[in-house]
Amino acid sequence: MPQISMVENLLIESFKVLNGMPQYIGIEEREKAEYDHNNWKDQINILNDFAIQHKLNRVSVLINRTSEYYLSLSQMLINFGFEKYASKVEVFRDLKDININKKGYDWHSLSDYKISEDEFKRIWEKCMYESENSPTSLTMDEHLNSVKNEIGVNWSKSCNVIYLEDKLIGISIPHIECGTVYEGRIFYFGIFCSFLISLYRVPISYLSNIEIYNN
Repeated sequence: MPQISMVENLLIESFKVLNGMPQYIGIEEREKAEYDHNNWKDQINILNDFAIQHKLNRVSVLINRTSEYYLSLSQMLINFGFEKYASKVEVFRDLKDININKKGYDWHSLSDYKISEDEFKRIWEKCMYESENSPTSLTMDEHLNSVKNEIGVNWSKSCNVIYLEDKLIGISIPHIECGTVYEGRIFYFGIFCSFLISLYRVPISYLSNIEIYNN
């Protein structure tokens, strides 16, 4: 999509771009961002103009609280009319030494043709409805379109429903970050409230990460 390429090239030194068009664009501060206050100010201005021109519903920005530029950048975004929506906690776990027993869990992706897009959206919606996270502003069609746009041609392989002893318990959408080989991301991970017990949730989240590198 030529339009998103312009945004990616504009922000390449400082931000990764998450393509959720035509609903939204998300940008994430890079670990080693090139900081120039006036330059970033111009970039955010252009990004806002781009969003208005293409009638996007929203623009999201993720900045690192540990960054030395956090206060300057957060104040700049507030000045541009952005509002704080949520805080993100990022943790790291080396997957090489994980010994997880997969027995009991069955994974089926949309690419297996055992579940339809409509069924997947209904399951995803139930996971979000039962979540304590802030309510989404997007429809389920818009969420799935975001998956297609961000992940690309193999998106259906990443959309998994999870069963435990033949009981549907949730979904996971792991994938390799576009433009990278080893950088994994979990687009969404959700478990029904009735199964939100650490004995279930922790192993499945680990398996989601492992699934990224198996695809």
